[in-house]
Amino acid sequence: MAGKPKPRPKVRVHDPHKPPVNTPVPPGAVHKCPVPEGIELQAQRLVRSAGSVDNAKRAIDSALERESINSFREDMFAERWGFTSRKELLSASRPLFPVDDSNWWATQLKSGQWIVWGQDDLSSNDTFSSFDEAYKAVNCGQPKVCVEHVAKPSAPRSRPNCE
Repeated sequence: MAGKPKPRPKVRVHDPHKPPVNTPVPPGAVHKCPVPEGIELQAQRLVRSAGSVDNAKRAIDSALERESINSFREDMFAERWGFTSRKELLSASRPLFPVDDSNWWATQLKSGQWIVWGQDDLSSNDTFSSFDEAYKAVNCGQPKVCVEHVAKPSAPRSRPNCE
């Protein structure tokens, strides 16, 4: 009598290859920062100076709100002086003082005249025939200062009081 053929042994299916598990890190630690290093450092400084994350978030929200208001105001200011946009106004502008934190600008209009304006108030009433004349009008008649010889002040420079 012929016996039944022996059943083949069942082969166990192997699990698919799994990538290695990363080394565990402490809570809150991240292997790779999602933002550039310089921006993360500025954010950390903001949180420290604000006192809490919530205060820092409120400061950022406030700054963003002001930025959108300033963009609208600068667009209107640009149109008033014959530019199509704030970008075109800024491309025709030069900083009036050779420091990074100055908010005073001289802009050459399409007519060739120059105006002087500050980003705080966005107003300009007088026009000047040259950049040097505009600079002297704002700087109490003093000649233009060489960029290499100006020390950066600790506070933003405002328009001098000439009276």
